[in-house]
Amino acid sequence: MFSHRGTSPLGPGRKVEEAIAGTHPHHLTASQPVLRTLGWWDVVNTETLGEIVKNLITNTRKLVSKMSIQIKCVAGVIMLDGMNKVLLQRRGDDYNWCIPGGGMDLGETVEETAKREVYEETGLVIDEMKLFNVYSGESQHHIYPDGNEFYFVNVVYVSRAYKGEVLIDGEETKELKYFDIYELPQTLSKTNVPVFEDLRRRLSEIK
Repeated sequence: MFSHRGTSPLGPGRKVEEAIAGTHPHHLTASQPVLRTLGWWDVVNTETLGEIVKNLITNTRKLVSKMSIQIKCVAGVIMLDGMNKVLLQRRGDDYNWCIPGGGMDLGETVEETAKREVYEETGLVIDEMKLFNVYSGESQHHIYPDGNEFYFVNVVYVSRAYKGEVLIDGEETKELKYFDIYELPQTLSKTNVPVFEDLRRRLSEIK
């Protein structure tokens, strides 16, 4: 128990707001027995308790997110035109540029993932593609703007054979543009850096 001066059993002088962090006042009814047992009920009012519980939920979600680093299989395609320029998309989440691609759905092959993602993000259909390389490790560590953190296993294909009309959905893709592989945008996604290092060395091999 603690005194009614606003300190908690978690440490001398520590305020209730620091001991827990909480939700909306409508959770008060369910919280009363626990708070009374802890001796906290009489030292907080409805408004204060609501803020305490709201903060608790918010902080817990942030903590769980930081603890839950995931491994994710993704696939993308290096799409070259007749002048060896590469098609890049400016993403809608972090506004960085990268090759079209994304995460694998349950039951998909990596080839199916690559083709589906290209179509969803560009409107283009891949006719033929070849495996370029598979990337993993620290270069494939990515944190999304919402805090979700991943280490990708990034399966990259290369294609010169695709068709269709370029379509920009304005959500996943904000912009599509061909770039010279030696003049890439400064805001290139970190996970794409080793891809283009390899592409510059191997370009002459790609038919």
